[in-house]
Parts: sequence; structure tokens; C-alpha cells
Amino acid sequence: MLRMTSMVLNQRLVRFCRQTTQKTIQEMQTYAWDANAAQRGEEKPLKVHDHGPDAFRYFVKNEVPYWRLATG
Repeated sequence: MLRMTSMVLNQRLVRFCRQTTQKTIQEMQTYAWDANAAQRGEEKPLKVHDHGPDAFRYFVKNEVPYWRLATG
């Protein structure tokens, strides 16, 4: 699901309203991965200030049609 979220952002399929999503934008900029999990070979985000990115991932999964993510 992280790959889909990245594709949506990279392809600019959505826009954020800075006035109403300030916290979400801040949380996405500070999103961090667990270094200990990375040493074990796992990709695991830190569960700190991640409500906005979590909500965005669920939005992408449920509202963005998969065919929209296809590369030309």
C-alpha cells in the first residue's frame, strides 16, 4: 500500500489544501522508519504522529482506482 500511496503523490493525482490539512502535511514530512526494524530487514514506520499519513493511505486504497496508477 505504501507503493500505491507513493505513486499517487508522484503522479500528482491528489492535491492537499494547505489551510485544512496542515497537520497531515507536517506529519507526512516527518514520517520516519524504525531503524531497529530496518536492521532486521523489516520496513516498519514509527507509530508517532502518523494519523494523517494513515488516513491518506486508507484514502488511496479505497478511493483511487487502481487503473489510475498505471504508468503510460
